[in-house]
Order: sequence, then C-alpha cells, then structure tokens
Amino acid sequence: MIITLKGATFTHKLNLNVWLVNSSLVGVTSSNTASSVTKGDPYTTTFTIQQGFKIDANSTVSVVCNGQTYPLSWSSNEAGGTATLTIDEVTAPITITVKASTVSGTVVNPDTGDDTYTFTITPTPSTATVTLTASGYTQSGNSITVPNG
Repeated sequence: MIITLKGATFTHKLNLNVWLVNSSLVGVTSSNTASSVTKGDPYTTTFTIQQGFKIDANSTVSVVCNGQTYPLSWSSNEAGGTATLTIDEVTAPITITVKASTVSGTVVNPDTGDDTYTFTITPTPSTATVTLTASGYTQSGNSITVPNG
C-alpha cells in the first residue's frame, strides 16, 4: 500500500554528530547526566555508590562503547565508593549499566535516609473494610508502614 499526501511538507532534522549515552543505574549516581556526547569527544563520569548499596558479585557493572568494554575500578565497594569512567574518543553509542546490590540487613532510601514508607488509604465509601497483607508491615487503621517501600 502506498499513501500519498498531496501538498504536505515534511521536515526532519537528524543530528549525525552525536552519540547517545544510555544509562541504567541502581544504587549509584553519575556525575555526568548528559544523554548524548558529540562524536569524537571524550566522555568522563564518576560513579558514587549510594547509602544502603554495595558493589559485589551480585551487582551488574557493564560499560560498552566503540565495541570495547570498559572496566570500572572502585575506590571502595561500599557506600561512598567511587569509580571514574573515561572514554578518550567516543565513536559509538555508550551503554552504561551499573546496578549495585543492597547491603544485607540495611534498607535505606538513599534520598532521605528513611527506611520505611507510610501509605494511607482513604476508602470510598468511608465504611468500606480495608484489608492489607504484606511481610514485615505494620498497620494502624487505614495506614500501612512498609519497610523498603
């Protein structure tokens, strides 16, 4: 099937001078939040492990660019540890995956340091019965507090 639109004008601008930076981060932050980098330019970022996370055998750490895998060397495998990534010349998209493991027995929201979340349910109608079930929760009336959200 061919569709012809008479009198239509299409404009598409394609920037062929940049490569995408695809990042998937869990339990770490990156100092460089750019989603693209100009072809041929260097790319540098420092990763920092967040509170409540660590880099260990269960973690996923992978950086690929230009068909090459870039290893990360961590100053420490615990919270606050850093690793710097430097790619001298970017000639392909960068794919970054750093997924840290949670520290056993320590569940911390890295943004606030709070390890619990409270949800309040307001049923409609107000006379409806609310039943909540989960492991490790505490319930008070229509509110529930759940460790690790």
